[in-house]
Amino acid sequence: SLANTQCIYTARGGFGIPIRKFFEIPAAGSLLVCSPPSGFSEIGFVDRKHYVQAEPDQLLDVLSDWLGTFEAQKVARHGQDLVIAKHSLAARGDQISACIQAIRKGKYQGARWQAGQFVLQLKKDD
Repeated sequence: SLANTQCIYTARGGFGIPIRKFFEIPAAGSLLVCSPPSGFSEIGFVDRKHYVQAEPDQLLDVLSDWLGTFEAQKVARHGQDLVIAKHSLAARGDQISACIQAIRKGKYQGARWQAGQFVLQLKKDD
């Protein structure tokens, strides 16, 4: 199980978008070692703070350097904290709710991620 695994490697899929595994691994408290998907930094993930970046041919060296270290535990914890704060079901509910409230008020013009922050784009008052 993820919760009993110290470190998990994954790579981006064919389209390069962040899919579920990029959130599930850190949420479980495991160190995410990955070839990051497109836009990973925009949704808040920072290399060596929330995950460790590695291409498949670098994996053995990265594991040798990171496994069992205090720094690996720290990165895993920061990754878990980020997912809980910004990408959990509760966080997503708050983000969707903010969008719906803006729609109801006629102010919604879109939403995006910028440097780890969920940003609503609202119409300016006339």
